[in-house]
Amino acid sequence: MARDYKNSPAPKRTSGRKKTTRKKTSRKSTGKKHSGFKLPTWLWFVLGIMVTLGAVWLKDNYFTPQSEVDEPELTPYTSRMEQGETSTKEKEPAQSKEFELKKDPRFTFYERLPKDEIIIPQEALEVEVDKNKNREPLGKIEKSGSYVLQAGSFQEFADADRRKAELALLGLESVIQKVSIDQRNWYRVRIGPYTDLTILNDTRNRLRNGAIDVLVIRTK
Repeated sequence: MARDYKNSPAPKRTSGRKKTTRKKTSRKSTGKKHSGFKLPTWLWFVLGIMVTLGAVWLKDNYFTPQSEVDEPELTPYTSRMEQGETSTKEKEPAQSKEFELKKDPRFTFYERLPKDEIIIPQEALEVEVDKNKNREPLGKIEKSGSYVLQAGSFQEFADADRRKAELALLGLESVIQKVSIDQRNWYRVRIGPYTDLTILNDTRNRLRNGAIDVLVIRTK
């Protein structure tokens, strides 16, 4: 018996497009699942703390500006005055060391001398030396006692030190004694003390021949 194919329903065809659409749909759904991943809140908190600490460390070690010290603005006059005071303070200790006497019997002797002795300025000594260069030998001192020869009194230490060097060339040892009279400093160059009158008189004549006049001071 023959079949009537004309009126029979046609078989359904499965197109490949639907399969492809399903595949794309599955891929899209997979992508949505991955894109929805988020970091936990506590992890963001830890990362924020680490970034903050790193920034603080960099600031302290690399970006700390040098400390600026505010110095008072000095006028030229004030700066000169301060420089003068500084230089004076620097010179005072050195100068005080120059006149510090050693604590032995010979130097303590000069410390015990009275302060009201007559001081002859250097100008007067020079005039006296010029007038008496060719005088005869000095008269001898015959009264026993202890004597000191003062070979000059100067207002500048350099002048007193120069006189001390002149005495050293004559073979005489001397000391420089600093005294203050009427708020002025004087530097005395002294030789002695002598208790032997023969040595005392010989020393006076040696100084006279060297054009150095002296003041004889009796201490006892």
